[in-house]
Amino acid sequence: MRRPWYKIMRITFSQLFILVVLTVVSYARPSSAQVILDKKISLNAERKTLADILKQLAKTNQIQFIYNKDVIQTGDRISVQFSDEPLKTVLDKLLARYDINYQVFKNKIVLIDAEKIDVTANTPKQTVPVSGKVLDEKGQPLIGVSVTIKGTTKGTVTDPDGNFKIQADNPSDILVFKYIGYLTFEAPAGSPSPITVKLISNSTSLNEVVVVGYGTQRTLDITGSVGSITDKSIRDQPVTTIGEAMAAKIAGVEVQQTTGKPGAPITVRIRGAGSISAGNQPLYVLDGYPLADPATLNLLSNDDIASIEVLKDASAAAIYGSRGGNGVVLITTKKGTGDGKTKFNLNFYSGLSSPSKYLDMLNSAEFVDVTLRAYNNAYIDRGGDPAVLPVNRAYGLAAIFFNPSQWDDTNWQKVVTQTAPFNNYQLSVSGGSNGNKYYLSAGFLQQDGIVKYTGFKRYSVRSNIEAAVKPNLKIGLNLAPSFSNERVSNTEGTYANATNEGTIMLAVLSQPFIGPYQADGSYTRPVLTGNASSRNALALLKEITDWQKTLRALGNLYIDWQPVKGLTLRTSGGADFVASRRDYFRPTTVPSSGVSVANGFNNTAQNINLLWENTANYKTTLAKDHKLELLAGYSAQWNDNEQNSIVGSGYPNDAVTTVNAATTRIGTENIEKWALASILARINYSYKDKYLLTANFRRDGSSRFGANTQYGSFPSASVGWRLSEESFLKSINWLNELKIRASYGLTGNNNIANYGSIGLITQDNYVLGTGTGTLTGGLAPSSISNPDLKWEKNVQTDLGLEASILHDRLQITADYYSRVSSDLLLNLQVPSILGFTSALVNIGEVQNKGVEFTVNSRNLVGGLKWNTNFNISFNRNKVLNTGPSATPIFTGSYVANINVTQVGSAIGSFYGYHAIGVFNNTAELNTYPHFANTRAGDVKYEDVNHDGIIDAHDMTLIGNNQPDFTYGITNTFQFRNFDLSTVLQGVQGDQIANAFSSVIENGSGAGINQKRGVLNAWQSPDNPGDGIHPRLNSSVTGSNNVFSSRFVEDGSYLRLRTVTLGYTLPAKLAEKFKIKSARFYLTGENLFTLTKYSGFNPEVGSAGDNATQPGVDYGAYPISRVYTIGVNIGF
Repeated sequence: MRRPWYKIMRITFSQLFILVVLTVVSYARPSSAQVILDKKISLNAERKTLADILKQLAKTNQIQFIYNKDVIQTGDRISVQFSDEPLKTVLDKLLARYDINYQVFKNKIVLIDAEKIDVTANTPKQTVPVSGKVLDEKGQPLIGVSVTIKGTTKGTVTDPDGNFKIQADNPSDILVFKYIGYLTFEAPAGSPSPITVKLISNSTSLNEVVVVGYGTQRTLDITGSVGSITDKSIRDQPVTTIGEAMAAKIAGVEVQQTTGKPGAPITVRIRGAGSISAGNQPLYVLDGYPLADPATLNLLSNDDIASIEVLKDASAAAIYGSRGGNGVVLITTKKGTGDGKTKFNLNFYSGLSSPSKYLDMLNSAEFVDVTLRAYNNAYIDRGGDPAVLPVNRAYGLAAIFFNPSQWDDTNWQKVVTQTAPFNNYQLSVSGGSNGNKYYLSAGFLQQDGIVKYTGFKRYSVRSNIEAAVKPNLKIGLNLAPSFSNERVSNTEGTYANATNEGTIMLAVLSQPFIGPYQADGSYTRPVLTGNASSRNALALLKEITDWQKTLRALGNLYIDWQPVKGLTLRTSGGADFVASRRDYFRPTTVPSSGVSVANGFNNTAQNINLLWENTANYKTTLAKDHKLELLAGYSAQWNDNEQNSIVGSGYPNDAVTTVNAATTRIGTENIEKWALASILARINYSYKDKYLLTANFRRDGSSRFGANTQYGSFPSASVGWRLSEESFLKSINWLNELKIRASYGLTGNNNIANYGSIGLITQDNYVLGTGTGTLTGGLAPSSISNPDLKWEKNVQTDLGLEASILHDRLQITADYYSRVSSDLLLNLQVPSILGFTSALVNIGEVQNKGVEFTVNSRNLVGGLKWNTNFNISFNRNKVLNTGPSATPIFTGSYVANINVTQVGSAIGSFYGYHAIGVFNNTAELNTYPHFANTRAGDVKYEDVNHDGIIDAHDMTLIGNNQPDFTYGITNTFQFRNFDLSTVLQGVQGDQIANAFSSVIENGSGAGINQKRGVLNAWQSPDNPGDGIHPRLNSSVTGSNNVFSSRFVEDGSYLRLRTVTLGYTLPAKLAEKFKIKSARFYLTGENLFTLTKYSGFNPEVGSAGDNATQPGVDYGAYPISRVYTIGVNIGF
C-alpha cells in the first residue's frame, strides 16, 4: 500500500501557504466580499479542466483563489463562455456541477467541498451559539474546514485563522468537522465554548494512486498483491542501486547484498526462487520501459525516483506475460508538478565507508606454532618418534619460521582495505504550467571501495518533459543519458591460480609474519619451503589496471490523445542504448612464479534495445455505481547485442598497455538478437466501490522459443470485496476499511539463452585425404535442436486481506500465496547414439508457497509523531520434479559439488557428510565406521545408511539457504523540526555453506593463515579441544577437510540497515536565507549486525543469481559501514 507522505506534505504545505497569504492580506486595505462578487467577468474556455479555468480567471481578472488541490481534483474537460457577468453568477454556474462551495474572506475566495452544506442556514433563531478554532497536528490553523450540525444541512467553514461560529438547536447536537486529507472529528455542541479541535491527517489514502502495469489504479481498487515505497523511504540512503534501497521495506521481497563491491548488482527475489536454470531476477520496468538488462540499474540515480511498486502475484504481473513469472518491479521517476512554480532542489551528501568486520585470524606467533604442530603430527603419522621431533628446517620450512626477529605481525585484511570517501551531488529543477510539465536533473556519485584500488563513479542526467499541445493532446519525452567508470578488481573467489586470484581470500590467508613490501620496496612473496609464490594481494590490487566504462542512453517518446471523454490513446517509442568497454593490463611488476610476463585484454560490448507500444484506455461510469476501465494494447521489443574481445600476451614491456602492443593476440566476437511481439488487455470493474473485478490477458510471441511453441497466452483474474462498505459493518466505529481479495493467474519466465531451441554449431577439426590425411578446420554440431522448447510457466494463487482500524491508526495487510513453476528448463540425458549426451527440455517443477504480513501503525500523532512499518514473510521452497528418473542435479563452484537440487528439498540445498564430532581416542575410533586413514583426532562422520562403512553413500542433505522467515522494521519519528528514521532488516533460519572456512580452518599447515578457531583443535585424548576442530596435520588424514556439516553455519541475522537523523530549517528562517526549504541530515548505513555467522557477511552468495548455488561463501567482498552527512535545499 502506497504510503501517503506526499499527500500529507501537500496538504500541510497548502494550509501553511494559505495561512501565510491570509495573514499578509490582513494588513492590506479591506475589500468588501460583495464588491468582489459583483465584479463583471468575461471568460471563454474550450475543453479545459476546472483547475485551468480557475487559473485563467485568476490571471485575467486579478482574482486570487485559495483551495486544497483535492477539492478540484477532476479530469473532466468542459467548455464555458461568460460575457460581462458578475463573478458570483460565474462561480455559481461553474462550481455547481462539482459540489464545491466558496466563501470570501476579505479579498480572497476560498473553495471548499460542499458536502451539501447550506452555509446560509445559520440564522439567529438557533439557541446554542458555538465557536472555536480548528488546528492541524502541528497546531497551525486550518482554513476551509467544513463544520456542520450532524443530520442537517446547517454548516459553516473556518476562516483564515481557523475560527468558526455556528448556531446549534440544542446542546445535544453533534458538530462534525471534515477536511480533505484529515480524519473526520465529532464533538457535542454543548461542549464549553470556545472549542479547540485538532484534526489528524488521514494516512489511509484509499484514493491514492499507485502505478500498475500499463496504467495506474486507486489503492481501494487494487485486487492484486502490490507493494509500494516512495522516494521519502529512500531519499537519504547512501546506496548505488535501487535494490539496496528496497531492502526490508516490502513483504515478500528478499533483497540480498551478497557483495559490498561498489556499483555491484543486488540479488532480489520476489516470493522465492521458481526457476532452476533460467534466472530468478524480476522484470524491471522504468517509466513503462521493460529493461533488457537489470544490471544497468546502477546507472539510475536514486534521487530521480518518485516511487517503486512491486507486482507480486499473477493478477498484478500477468500483464507482462512471459516476463512476469519472477514478479515485476515498476520504477517511476519524478515529473514536474505543472503548478506554475519553478522549483530548484539541491541534494548533497558526503561520508566515509569502512569495513564492517574483520575475520579473527592468527598472529605471527600463533601461525608459526600451528604450522609446526601440523608438520609434527604428519611426522608422527609417518612413524616418527613423538619424543624426538625435528628442529630448525628439517621439514623444509623457510628460515623466517625460526627467526622471530624478522616477523612483521601484519594484519593483511587491513593492508588491502581502507576508509573510503562516498559523495553524491544531485541538482534538479521542475515546474510547468497550463498542462506543460518538466523535470530536469543532473547528478554525480563517487564511491571508493573499502578494498583499495576499487571504486565506482556515475554521471547521470535526466529530462522528463510533457507538453499539452492541445487540451486533449499531450506529447512527452523521457531522456536519461548516464555514464559510469568502475575500477574493477578480481576481489572475490578462489586464490588458487592465475585466472582466479581472489584478493579478499588471498589477503585473509596471507602469512602474518611478512609485510607487503621488501626492504628495497619490492613486493614480498609468501614463503614456505623457500620457493616463491606468485601472489601478493596488495600487488594484485595496486599494479593491475582494470577499468570498466559504461555509457547508456535511455529515451522514450509518447503521445497521449483523448478523442472523446474517457478514451485515451497512447503510442510510445523508445530506445535503450548501452555501450561498454573494459581495459585490463597486468604488468611485469606483479610477482609471479618464474618470469613475470605482462598480459591484457580489451572487451567491448554494445546493446541496442528498441520498444514500440500502442495502448487504448477507456474509463467510464455507468448509472453512477458501475465503474469500468478497459485497456487494450500492442507491444513490440527488439534487442541486438554485440561483443568483441581481444586478448594479448607477450608485451615487450609495461610502457604501452594497449592490446596492439602485445606480440600475440587472439580475438573473439559474439552477436545475439531477440525479439518479442505481444498483445495485451485488461478489464477493471467496480460496483459502488464495493465489489471489484480485474482480469488481465497477454499473448507473447518470442524468438527465443522453439518454432512450434513461439506463442503463449497468459491470463489472470482477481476479485475484491470491501466489506467495510456493507451496511452490516457500517456501525462498527473502530473499523475504517476491510477488504478481502483473491487472484489466480498464469505468468511466464523467458530468461533463457537466445538460441536455446536451435541446434548450434561450433568450430571443429577434420582429417581429410589419404594416408595420415590433412588436418582441416571446419564446423560441427554442438547442441541438439528442440522445436518444442518454450517458456517456463508459473501458476499462482493469492488470497489477501487488507484492514484499517482505530481511525486508521493501524493498517494490516496479509497474503497467502501458492506458486507452482512448471516446464522448467533442464538438460535431460539422451542416448549418445544421437551424437549428444543431453538436450534442453521443459521438464522441471518447483513450488513456492507462503504467507506475508505487513503492519503500519501510527503510534503517536501529537507533537511527537511515531510511525512504524513492520513486514514479515514466510516462504517454503520445494522441488517437485527434475525429470523422469528424478535425478538429483549437483552443482558447485570453487569446491566440490556441495549443492544439490532434488525432489522434495529446496533448490540448491547443501550436500555433504554429516560431521558428528571428533574421534577422541583409538578406542572410540575402533568402535565406529571411518575412512581407512582416519586416526584419533580426525573428524567423525555419521554412517547415514548404517552399512558400517563411511563412503560417498553417506553423503546427505546438511542444510539449505532458505530462511524460515525474513522481516523488516522501519520506525520514523518527528518532533517539531527534527526527524529520525531507523530500518532494521532480519533473516531467520537460513544456513550458509562457508566454503571459505574449508581453506582457513583446515589446519593443514600449508603456509596459509588460519582462523583463531584452530587453536582449539584436538591435541590428545587429555586435551581434546572444542570437539569441532580436528587435529592439525600437514598431510591431512580422515578426509577432515571434505565439505561437511562442520562448514555449514547458521546465517540468521538482524542488521541495523539505516539510521537517519534530520533537521528541517523553520520556514521563516529559510526565507531569511532566500531559500524555500532546507533539511540537514546524518545517516549511518550497516551500523551493526547481530549474527552467529563467522564470515564477513551473512547475506553472502558467491554464485550471485544462480539459484542452484545459494548461500555459498568463498571470499566475497565485505560490505561497508557508511556514515554520511547531507543537506537538501529547495529554492
